[in-house]
Amino acid sequence: MRWVPAALLVVLAATACGGGADPAAVAGTPTPTIDIAGSRDSFVPPPVVRSPGTGVLFDWVTFDDAKGYTSTALPEGATPFENALPGQDGTTTSRGHVFEHAAGVIGYELIDAYADGDDFAKLAALLASSVEGSVVSIEPAEVTQALAADGEIVHGDDEVMLFRIVVVNEAGDVWAGFVGGPEDDRERLESEFARLTLSLDVRSAVDWVYLTDEPSGIVAPFRSEVEPRSWYLADAGGAATSARVYNDWNTSSGVIVVDAAPGGFGPEDALALRAEELGGTVESSEPSDIAGHAGVEAVIDDQGWQWVHRVVALDDHVLVVYAGNLAERVGYARNLVAMVSEAVTIP
Repeated sequence: MRWVPAALLVVLAATACGGGADPAAVAGTPTPTIDIAGSRDSFVPPPVVRSPGTGVLFDWVTFDDAKGYTSTALPEGATPFENALPGQDGTTTSRGHVFEHAAGVIGYELIDAYADGDDFAKLAALLASSVEGSVVSIEPAEVTQALAADGEIVHGDDEVMLFRIVVVNEAGDVWAGFVGGPEDDRERLESEFARLTLSLDVRSAVDWVYLTDEPSGIVAPFRSEVEPRSWYLADAGGAATSARVYNDWNTSSGVIVVDAAPGGFGPEDALALRAEELGGTVESSEPSDIAGHAGVEAVIDDQGWQWVHRVVALDDHVLVVYAGNLAERVGYARNLVAMVSEAVTIP
């Protein structure tokens, strides 16, 4: 049975259980790997090329959803679709991309403000009914800062659908991914599922956690709870000054508060020390602001990664907001820095 996007009319479609194939078993295939969002040394395993007589081999590319602040990798050539879904207050419209091929289907769907963590079983059952199938498993899945469930549906003539449903935030935004194909091609399906789900980046869509830097009173939003790291440095006059670094490893971003008046320690000093700490170089600088306070935005290049920084000098502190990503995805770092900079409260 071929997947038809309209079959998602009554569901949060998603994809699947069982995890990925052994990386050693797939490492020799020529399909290009892609970096996992936020990881500097990990890769999504390529799909296994195993379908008898068909040789499934795709180039995977990233599909961004600007409205929902998410991104997902799919085989190149995936096409966009929209569905009208029944909701509590009438109908709502979902959006997504789907890639159909001779041996199955791979895709994802996004639905704004649609579900919560109690809806997984119901939504899986709706998905199964949309393909006249049965849910054979559903269990919690680990997705950083979000609620998720993986599952499996059987339908048609020995067809299987692997799915994942992710409730991204308290607003009820949902990402749902799916992989379908013949049961006897399970090894390939599980590898494609691993690649699809590992590529999902919802870091800019999850709920904010607001933390206060008590010495300065500055309040900044983060994507998860973080503990400050003390940082001691020398100001322009050689005197020691202190700082606190709030680094969120989940999003490769953070905030630094330096206890220094601008006369002794300024934005240029902060950028120079950050470049030294990262082992990189300051590549560019332009005027910018944090919460209406004028400063600069600069990019520090670090061996293929680019770290975007906004720095402002306050009366008794220097404030730094930063985020990093791969050079080709530096736009995500810029967006995150902009969001944090707008949401910071400076007393």
